[in-house]
Amino acid sequence: MKGKLILGIIFIIVGAILIVIGPSAYAGIQKALKKGIDESLIINGYNDKGYLDWLSNGQESEPFFYRDFYLLNLTNADDVINGGDPIIQEIGPYSFHKIAEKIDVIFDGDIVSYKFFVHYHFLENLSTGSLNDTITSINMGYLGAINKAGNEQFLEIGFFSNYLAHLLNVLETSFVNDSVLPGSVPQTILTVFSFSFPDAFNSWVEGTPSFYNNLLPLSGNFSSEIPFSKGTQLFNPEASYSLVSSSFYLLWQQALIDPGTASFLQSYWGISSNAQSSISNWLNNWITTASPALLSQYYGVNQTNILAELSYLQWGQLKITTGASLHVLSPSDTPFYIEYAAFTKYVIGSPSTLDLNSTAKIFDSQTGFLNPVIFGGFLFALQSGATDFNSFGFKNPSDALKFYQYYQYVLQNTLLGTYNIGGGIFTTQKVGEYIFGYENPLLKLINPLSTKTSYFTNYTSPDEVRAKVLPESRNTGNSDISLVSKYVTYAGSKTVNIWKTVEYLEGTDGSQTAPRYNKNDPYTIFSETLLRNIHLKYDSDYEFNGIKLNKFLLDKKDFKNYTNNPENAKYYYDIDGVHNFTTLDVGGGTTGLPIFLTKPHFLDVDPSWSNRIKYITKDGQVQNGMNPSIELHDTFLSVEPNSGATMHAHQRVQFNIMLTPSLYLPHFNITENQLLPIYWIDEHSEISSGQASDFKSLVYGAKKAAIIIIAVLTPVGGILLIIGVILIVIIKKQKLNETELDEINVGH
Repeated sequence: MKGKLILGIIFIIVGAILIVIGPSAYAGIQKALKKGIDESLIINGYNDKGYLDWLSNGQESEPFFYRDFYLLNLTNADDVINGGDPIIQEIGPYSFHKIAEKIDVIFDGDIVSYKFFVHYHFLENLSTGSLNDTITSINMGYLGAINKAGNEQFLEIGFFSNYLAHLLNVLETSFVNDSVLPGSVPQTILTVFSFSFPDAFNSWVEGTPSFYNNLLPLSGNFSSEIPFSKGTQLFNPEASYSLVSSSFYLLWQQALIDPGTASFLQSYWGISSNAQSSISNWLNNWITTASPALLSQYYGVNQTNILAELSYLQWGQLKITTGASLHVLSPSDTPFYIEYAAFTKYVIGSPSTLDLNSTAKIFDSQTGFLNPVIFGGFLFALQSGATDFNSFGFKNPSDALKFYQYYQYVLQNTLLGTYNIGGGIFTTQKVGEYIFGYENPLLKLINPLSTKTSYFTNYTSPDEVRAKVLPESRNTGNSDISLVSKYVTYAGSKTVNIWKTVEYLEGTDGSQTAPRYNKNDPYTIFSETLLRNIHLKYDSDYEFNGIKLNKFLLDKKDFKNYTNNPENAKYYYDIDGVHNFTTLDVGGGTTGLPIFLTKPHFLDVDPSWSNRIKYITKDGQVQNGMNPSIELHDTFLSVEPNSGATMHAHQRVQFNIMLTPSLYLPHFNITENQLLPIYWIDEHSEISSGQASDFKSLVYGAKKAAIIIIAVLTPVGGILLIIGVILIVIIKKQKLNETELDEINVGH
């Protein structure tokens, strides 16, 4: 009986222990799991275990990110130019692996900052088509040029004013300074010496002041080593290395800085170094002083402004080339008749010249046509039927009209010519170049330093990123795990300042939120695509690769116009489902481009806009409007609730351009505002089956172990406790019975 009592007590003790240990073990496992998850999310230094994986989404332990491009090919560009409705056809997807690597990482307390080195790698096996496919669509370079100018006519006016300024610069440098002035040196020397060669030569070689009215004699008497016979050769244009040989005279100037050339000339002509040096210095002075003075006298121009005025004479009269155009003399350098006088003579067959004063007036940077406002005023005067154009430099209406024809001729051979080779409102390009950058003939013409148009930059090196990309910073979550991965700054700023009021950054980018969140609480992310905070709403639960996820959808109120949602007034939201991006700075302070973002295929967009587009379906039928589908075109984020990690997501957005009549006339007959879709992207990521298996082993395995422990230990402990109590009760009862029996026996 004593043994049974001890056993009962043991059962009670063990049972009680198991009952206590079960929940404690469960809580301990849960706490350890929580700690493990939090530690895996917090990257607080370069030596943290997960640091290298955190640096790049291209690491094997991270979900892969993909960006699929669906381009919307404009099949009837000519019809649209003439006022027709766009007919578009979707091509793609063109799928890329998007790798975003963090560089220049700096930890500062709970804040980590870095720059993203983003590069794309084409995945041919996941794509429908090749990057060499062609796409006809909007030319963003053209839109940028139009936007900067104000409208197409202003673009033409501004371009022509810049053209004249550039032309004058070319004439002054390449033509006058580099060609006319150097080329005239032998002739001016011969002209002076030909008056009386023996006397002129003797005065020159003796260095006497009587030389041609004191015009630059030699600095010394060298008659003993340069006799008259040698002098005749020095001034013979047919003689090699003479002072008037068009092929060799510059060697004398070069000898001033090149000892080898100096030594050669001394040897060739049999003269001393002093004589050679004196001749070289004389020729250099002649080139810089005497020759320009003589040329100015000959052409009747001001020597202090000789470069400009000789250019004026060539442009207005073809005087420097005696009636020939630079286009004829050098067609590779001047592919059309650049001079006004050449245009009237050779192009329209009605020769006309402009005198020096008229040309100087036209090329004046303030009061002439180099000022677009003045040139615009001239065009307005012509259109208004004016008859007096003296203030513009024209003595009669006929010359003014010919200049207008010259203006049209220049445009046709420059600006308007680019429209036919991909520089106009629509362009045809290879898909890969259209996405990541194509040579834009319009930009090449108007701004040779910035010739490419692109929608996305495929960076090639960290150094390129360092030069072009601003840093961003996030909270590490070290002090407060609920703040993990939340933005602190984006593009170097804590706010976005393109809206009516300041937008303060809220939330993360959607790839990570706080672990163990409440799915019914408000969920806000900052969208780098829309440059604003976006609200998400819980939709449903589902399993992906065996992991239970909470699915969140975009809150539709964020995409309502400001009448239906007054909060959207700050975002200029005029049309349901159409995100106004005209305030975006697309580079260099340029804003105002008619960029509008929507969901793909105009999902949730006001039908009065979306139905203006005609769409070619997969079976070749043309229909009004596109084919919006919630399943294919809406955005969703699916989050694992224990970790807060997004494990399945599709972020989809469509890029559109608003075509507006006032901007594109006169060459493009757009008759009404038209929202033209350009492309849409589906940026998606998902946890792989292997990654899911690892996650389930670690997280679900721990949870399962905790459940098993509490499910097994607590009941077992309870059973043992009950057994122990029963044993003790039985023993006590037996003892009581024995006591009662002893008392009965004593009584007998």
